[in-house]
Amino acid sequence: MLGADVASGIYTPSKSSDSSLLTRKRGVLKGRLTNLEKYLDSFTGLTLTSEQIIEIKLRAHGASSLLNEFNTVQSQIEELSEELTDALQYRESFETKYYIA
Repeated sequence: MLGADVASGIYTPSKSSDSSLLTRKRGVLKGRLTNLEKYLDSFTGLTLTSEQIIEIKLRAHGASSLLNEFNTVQSQIEELSEELTDALQYRESFETKYYIA
């Protein structure tokens, strides 16, 4: 629900709506990471062509922005979180998956 500054007539998002939006964004980022992981796993045990190597390099470059986006969103979630332990565990899980992929 949106909070309202009645005196000024300005509507601002509530803490819970901010948190919900950020959590959805974080889920999208995790989905993108999972897709990258599946893509890379599809090459396990194969000899790569030069085209595949180029594509992997391009995807790896894009993955660096994925981590930056995640850090921005996750930091905002942590600032709003009343259960910081859960938020920090999520960060650790994402980063572990990122660096393994």
